[in-house]
Amino acid sequence: MMNQLVCLKKICSLSALLLAAVVMVGCEKAPPPQAEVVTDTTAEVSGTVTVNGSPVSSGQIVLFSLSNGNSHTANLQSEGKFELEEKIPAVEYTVFFLGSDGGGHPSVPEEYQSETSSSYTTTVTAGPNDLEIAL
Repeated sequence: MMNQLVCLKKICSLSALLLAAVVMVGCEKAPPPQAEVVTDTTAEVSGTVTVNGSPVSSGQIVLFSLSNGNSHTANLQSEGKFELEEKIPAVEYTVFFLGSDGGGHPSVPEEYQSETSSSYTTTVTAGPNDLEIAL
């Protein structure tokens, strides 16, 4: 009987030590939470268009994406100003122009009137972009 009691005490002692070890391991400090990295890869685009120093104040500017084939259009305002209404992907674009009727633009050289003939390209970066397009 005494032998069983000693055995029971040893088992209880070992169990208590094992429980303490498990609790100690579980109490390690957790690493601090990492801040979530949010990257915005969209661009806000506005700017001014001039031809030989004179503002182009009618028609439309079109930014044609070289990477996905999408185009983004804005109306040209007084003093050649424009602003795209939506954010666009921050990538490289071919820039071309349309007249008010959607056809050729009378104030812009013919080479800049389609995405296939225009040699004017620009890369917009994430965030605000103020383009100065001088033809």
